[in-house]
Amino acid sequence: MSEVLFNELRKIEANNSKIDDIRPDELSYFIKNKIIVNEYEDNNVITEQKYVRYLKSFKNSSLGIVLAPTLACNFSCPYCYEANLPNNQMTEKIQHDVIAFINSFKDYCSGIDLCWHGGEPLIAYHTIKSILKKIKEESEVPLVSHSMVTNGYLFTEEMCDFFAENKLEYVQITIDGSPETHNKTRIHKSGIPTYHTILSNIDLILDKMPDCMVGIRANIYKDNREDFPKMYKEFEDRWKGKNYSIYPAFVQDHGLCKLPCLSPKDKSQFFQDLFYKHDFKNINFHPKQVVGSCTAIYENTFVIDPQGLLYKCWVDIGVEEKVIGNVIDGVTNDGLVAEYILGTDKFSDSKCLECKIFPICNGGCNLYRWDFIHKGLPYNVCPIDEDGIEKYLEIVYLTHNKQL
Repeated sequence: MSEVLFNELRKIEANNSKIDDIRPDELSYFIKNKIIVNEYEDNNVITEQKYVRYLKSFKNSSLGIVLAPTLACNFSCPYCYEANLPNNQMTEKIQHDVIAFINSFKDYCSGIDLCWHGGEPLIAYHTIKSILKKIKEESEVPLVSHSMVTNGYLFTEEMCDFFAENKLEYVQITIDGSPETHNKTRIHKSGIPTYHTILSNIDLILDKMPDCMVGIRANIYKDNREDFPKMYKEFEDRWKGKNYSIYPAFVQDHGLCKLPCLSPKDKSQFFQDLFYKHDFKNINFHPKQVVGSCTAIYENTFVIDPQGLLYKCWVDIGVEEKVIGNVIDGVTNDGLVAEYILGTDKFSDSKCLECKIFPICNGGCNLYRWDFIHKGLPYNVCPIDEDGIEKYLEIVYLTHNKQL
């Protein structure tokens, strides 16, 4: 783009009447690529994106089950959103009720997307084995996707053999930085360090379960953000060619967090530092809409606790006011389901509707909007710093043109 054209576009941004100053071929290009749109097209894009989101929310072909066989945990992490929950495990009766609940979807769901959650799910390893056996023998809806969220501390060779046989496809394990940093946040309740045990168990999983992707999550907060680049490169050397990925995720405060969280501006700076200071050239910085990244927005996705209670959001587990039903009676709180799917998304948020990035971002967390509506709690769910958008686009430009 020439400097002359750039300046002309700046004038149009300030005054639409200047649009006639652009050459016809240039104007045609901008209209064709939706860079210049009329008011109808602008609103139509938003309506179309809203339709796509809701269509995905109410698509009934898949049954999502996030299953917590226990709420007990061997860790005591300072950012954990679960506190003072019972240590009970799912009984044999509830297991059968879960299968009956799954079978109630047999006429319009073609498969189960199952994810183990907790607490720490591997504390209830024998319960997991029992439930998987029942799914094989009693479920009328087949298991098509199988994953787990775990702290990784309890994995054994026997478990690896079992999960390889049962086609566990993805396991998420958290590493929070250097050994010193990690051991301050991924805290075993007995006080023993956890870093090296978890890394050894990841070695075991990668060797014994080559078809299972290990997703290594790094929880980023103010005091450990400088650990990520070094950790990333160390793991690249350690697990080169293995079936793993590593990604940063920002610690969020759901009312119990004891760590200093990053602001949207801090998060933006974190990614800029990865690019400019640490030479990360393989990260996609462009803001984009992620349709369907949250369990709460799907009609047929449920979080199930050891008592057989149903929830929409992972963070809600164990919270009485967030129960939407149970595995015997099904959904009994349609109002809360409707709020999560329709009443707390970005298309119902006046802040989002006025944002210059809208609607191409994912809109952030619906739970925070629910807390704002019902509890008056302040919220900032922006997944990208609006003021830093030009820096992001600069990185996209440099990457695209390989001017590195």
